[in-house]
Amino acid sequence: MLISFKVSNYKSLRDPQELSMLPSRRDSEFEALPVAAIYGANASGKSNLIEALCFKDNLAGAWTEPLHRPFRLDRRSRKHSTSYEIECELDGVRYEYRLSVSSVGIVNERLSSYPAHRKRILLDRTGDRITIGATMTNRSALQELSSETPSNTPTLSMAEMFRATEWQPFWQWLQRGLRSINLDHSYLSSFTTELPDAIERHPVLIELAKVADLGIADIRVVDLAALKDETLLEALTEFLETRRDQRHQALTKSLLSEVASEEEDLDQNRIRQQILSFRHLEFYHQSHGQPLAAGDQSRGTISFLLYMARILDALQDGASLVIDEFDTSLHPRIIPRIIELFQDKRTNPKNAQLIFSTHDATLLGTSFGEPILKRDEVWFVEKQEDGASELYPLTSFKPRKEHNLERHYLGGSYGGVPDIHPESLVEIVAAANKTE
Repeated sequence: MLISFKVSNYKSLRDPQELSMLPSRRDSEFEALPVAAIYGANASGKSNLIEALCFKDNLAGAWTEPLHRPFRLDRRSRKHSTSYEIECELDGVRYEYRLSVSSVGIVNERLSSYPAHRKRILLDRTGDRITIGATMTNRSALQELSSETPSNTPTLSMAEMFRATEWQPFWQWLQRGLRSINLDHSYLSSFTTELPDAIERHPVLIELAKVADLGIADIRVVDLAALKDETLLEALTEFLETRRDQRHQALTKSLLSEVASEEEDLDQNRIRQQILSFRHLEFYHQSHGQPLAAGDQSRGTISFLLYMARILDALQDGASLVIDEFDTSLHPRIIPRIIELFQDKRTNPKNAQLIFSTHDATLLGTSFGEPILKRDEVWFVEKQEDGASELYPLTSFKPRKEHNLERHYLGGSYGGVPDIHPESLVEIVAAANKTE
């Protein structure tokens, strides 16, 4: 589970900023906060924080430019390195990883663990000088291997190649335990390829779809190879329409062409062997009736099912899930119910975490008399006059239990809201229309 994340000189996050997941409440059931909601005005830096937290996506393989994204509104910052620091706890052992990257390569890198609360340095690097920790298995061989690490490649990304045993728990968590959801691109493609597997892993996903007021009575997964001849062409056509991957498009176009030209004498076995991995989704919106295809479903339905599939995966694996603009694709009444899944030990026994940015001020209110978000689960990002973003927790204001957090936030008491007056927009547009 994530304990804390620090970042500096990453886009608008010029000065060191820290997101701490340690609870401030003594009565917390969790060692680390299960939820963190990040509020802020548009262009305040919320997405930059979420993006920085997902820096691990650029660790596997050669270093790429996004790891070094300095604050560009002053010359001094542009010359400095971008730094990341992440702390987590895995099976009772705490890990710390620090990485600083400049325009020319790795500046500093260090991985430490704390078995029995005693610090052990597993990796220490300054520029091209790499030191393998004294307690590491096969230290001599690793030291020799590490000398081959390119100057622009984080040493940790070589964990699999080096077979560095003591690095593996943290490396595996960074790659698989810290996850992000981005449904902005090719969401239909993800829908048709991910959902069949997700339903097999989590049959409860169908039940959740039924109670989410999506109008769905049932969802069935059918192998395309099991379809009858007359429905195969239709299923393949739908698959092609929902794929944006060129390799799959080329294959599916080839299959469609063959089906269309040889409809009377179809070599069904050969075709089916090529599409065994393709599966067809059938949606029933009534207990009895004709099924609808995936392409007939609304984006809201698609978003809900994809979100819930990945949320159930995170809860099952005890992963930390990061989502930018959580409220853009889901109804405001669904999000509190999702938050509850992480806050309740019965549904979150493995300490999974949900970290998200949002504009939904209603989450600062209550549901059935109980607060949706605990006070230490709320954070704000605000952009200063010089363009740098500042991250700070709601608890820094020491709000009282009787305070209406939603009203105070929208009223500007905590910052993190746009400094505009709605009527001014009308005046500006009206004035512009008058001059045309």
